[in-house]
Amino acid sequence: MWRRVRMYVVVAMAAVTTLLTSYIKDSLVRKGKNYRRPGMTSTLFDAKDREDVMYDFLEHFQPKLDPNWELQYESYTRDRRFRPSTCPFGLLHRKNKSRWFESRYIEDIKMFMDREDLEAESFQKLQSKYLLPFGYKDKNKTAVEEIFSVLPDPPVWGMPRRKCVRCAVVGTGGQLKGSLRGKEIDSHDYVFRLNHALVGSWYVRDVGNKTSFYIFFPESAHMQHVIHSDPVLVYIPFKDWDVAWMAGWLVRKKVPPPKCWTDGDPECRKYGYPGAPKLVRPERLCLAHPDFLRYVFCNYLNATGQRPTTGVFTAFMAVHLCDQVSLYGFGFDPRYPMHYYDQEIFTEPRQNDTAHNFGNERALWRILDRENIVRWVRR
Repeated sequence: MWRRVRMYVVVAMAAVTTLLTSYIKDSLVRKGKNYRRPGMTSTLFDAKDREDVMYDFLEHFQPKLDPNWELQYESYTRDRRFRPSTCPFGLLHRKNKSRWFESRYIEDIKMFMDREDLEAESFQKLQSKYLLPFGYKDKNKTAVEEIFSVLPDPPVWGMPRRKCVRCAVVGTGGQLKGSLRGKEIDSHDYVFRLNHALVGSWYVRDVGNKTSFYIFFPESAHMQHVIHSDPVLVYIPFKDWDVAWMAGWLVRKKVPPPKCWTDGDPECRKYGYPGAPKLVRPERLCLAHPDFLRYVFCNYLNATGQRPTTGVFTAFMAVHLCDQVSLYGFGFDPRYPMHYYDQEIFTEPRQNDTAHNFGNERALWRILDRENIVRWVRR
């Protein structure tokens, strides 16, 4: 008898839990994406069997942030030159089927800086609150003006946009090694690559050879591998020296040493610093807009970690520029090396040991794939 009673109690509790969970979720969705439950932490666990929990967390909550770092409440700069795609199967048509994505997506967010951002009111806004990469607080305007004394304001495509654009975003994950995805990747209209984008004869069968957009910062710049494709080069400054580096490269053909070098820091002196790459055509260079970087960080990763990886920013550039997006080499997999071009063993870092939240990012790829926003290619 008591066994039967216990069974009824367990069933009843399960039913109540299901109903309560459903009610809470519906309530949170109605409250909107900026709802934050008091005391809610921003930690997401990295274990693969907890990704469903991470999915729900990312879907409904913003983390509790320091009141001095309320990144998500400042308005974003919009691009007055934005023109929506007319592709019949593009993102603008699919996003309406995803409540999660539609509530976060800002179609006319400004992705790249131009001379309009140097006007007094616009630059003052960028200087007012946030440090790089989310703003230019405490940053002298002169170096940015030097950069735009060289950079023109071309359309990002450099040509009229096709009606429907298929894009591949190629990360550096080791799961690409031996994947034989090269021809498939190169068949896309545009291919985005980033950081150490090795595309030589040893790798072409797995990652292809075509590069339309290359995203980089000083320490990750390996343009010699992709320059043969004459790609659009998108620069992301993550710290103060990155702005000085670009100004020195473009204007003086020589980059200044970072402060740690001039201060005689032994670690800095040990590893040196990246010099000026071979000059490229300035009309192929773009500078990522801080508001776009902040938008990606807040709207899709809930401002967890210090900043997203370059891969996250690259993926969302493609989402905003293309009608269909496929991700390759994203989401580190312990079955494969860290990168497709080496044998380094992948070890997931502890959250306190890295500027990135890899668990959140892996959950994000899963969400975007589920919601039919991108195609996440895995093995």
